Amino acid sequence: MSKITKSYKNLTNAQMMDWERLAEHAAGQSVFGQAAKLSGMNLYVRLNANRAMAGETLLHDAPMFTVAVPNVCM
Repeated sequence: MSKITKSYKNLTNAQMMDWERLAEHAAGQSVFGQAAKLSGMNLYVRLNANRAMAGETLLHDAPMFTVAVPNVCM
């Protein structure tokens, strides 16, 4: 996990800002089970730690955040 944390510091400012924006839409949980806000770095590490455990490469660019909009039929 330290390798992933260190790799965050090598991102560009634009990449870090994209992770921060994505983290605004992500939910975290404290050790007490309460809702907690994630930082961009926390989200980067969490997502990439899961990818590393699955044998996937690290994501340096934040994934696109899309909001599901329901279809309304009239």
